[in-house]
Amino acid sequence: MLTLKDSVTINRPPEVIFEWFDHFSENYTYWHKDHVIAKWIRGKNFEKGAILYAEEYLNGKLEKISFEITKIKKGELIEYKTLFPHSII
Repeated sequence: MLTLKDSVTINRPPEVIFEWFDHFSENYTYWHKDHVIAKWIRGKNFEKGAILYAEEYLNGKLEKISFEITKIKKGELIEYKTLFPHSII
């Protein structure tokens, strides 16, 4: 099985970053012009087991993607996995 990993360094204090994530659904469409909607369909604000549904245009095609939060360390780490059908990619 192939695992892809990515990381980003943001030169801001963790409190600023996690405050932005606390309002993710509202911030999602302002983040990028191709983002359409993000909403929590189970749980809320990056708690373990919460599911986030998002729509965005990728390469001109509307993609509908669900993510499950698998691990959270407030102010430090958010881990997630994509759910079916994107999980098979």
